[in-house]
Amino acid sequence: MPDLPDLSQRYALVIAFQSSRAADYPIALSLARRASYFVETTKGSVDYHVAAFEATPADISRAVSIADMLARVKGTFFSVRGRLFKDDGNVLQVLHCLNESFRVKDYRSHCHVIFPTQFPQGIPQVHVKIPHLGKKDMLVIPCAFAAKYTGWALTKNHPGTLQDQFRDVCVTHGCDWCLRCNPDDLQPPQVLGGPDVPLPAVTPV
Repeated sequence: MPDLPDLSQRYALVIAFQSSRAADYPIALSLARRASYFVETTKGSVDYHVAAFEATPADISRAVSIADMLARVKGTFFSVRGRLFKDDGNVLQVLHCLNESFRVKDYRSHCHVIFPTQFPQGIPQVHVKIPHLGKKDMLVIPCAFAAKYTGWALTKNHPGTLQDQFRDVCVTHGCDWCLRCNPDDLQPPQVLGGPDVPLPAVTPV
């Protein structure tokens, strides 16, 4: 069996799964064989398949399809950024969010939200507190997945930096391993990207 955490330092995502009678197993195996890296190995009397995926739309899409089929099947493991884990009910959600980020030209258009003007609908802002911001101030929250949860706060009165406080939010909600998760991008909007591009004017009908 390859060292999965080590392999995940060289690839974006690693999935290992064992031979199974699951209905989707043959399709999952076929997809895994098309990954950037694929190896079959035997551990004891169990046959394992290990697939490693590059950070490309095609590879990540294959990985998500395999995860959909086998994430909850016994003997399935994931490894990202040197970490090894099983699906805890959250992995699939994060993988789907990651996959969506590969379907847009600039991943930030999917992953970043502006607090408070673009904050996810249905989340009372009183439950996500950033008390040091003035009424006209804005802040890039660099993870839409973490932003949808309530009950967290960022404040300059905390001994940790704002970025480290947000990193803890991502850890708490199980998305810190995502390839797009970079709490250091927590900045005022003007710090990131290019100049603002005005939206086209709407011509009255």
